[in-house]
Amino acid sequence: MTKKQTELTALIGARLRMHRRLQRMSQRDLSLKSGVRHTYISDIELGTRPNVSISTVKKLCDSLLITVDSLLY
Repeated sequence: MTKKQTELTALIGARLRMHRRLQRMSQRDLSLKSGVRHTYISDIELGTRPNVSISTVKKLCDSLLITVDSLLY
C-alpha cells in the first residue's frame, strides 16, 4: 500500500469513528444496523483494512445517516 493509500485509509477510519461516536453508537450497534461485522468495522476505524469496498462504505454511511463524501472531505 502506498503512503497516499495509507493516509486515505486512516482518514476514512477516523471519520467513521467520529461519526459513529457522535451518534453514540458502539461498533456492535453499527454492525447490527449495517450488516457489516463489528471486527471489520474495527479494522476500518484502526486503518488496518486496506481495501474497503464502496458498497461496504455505503452501508456504513447509510446506517449512520451520512454521505460517503463526509468520510472523504
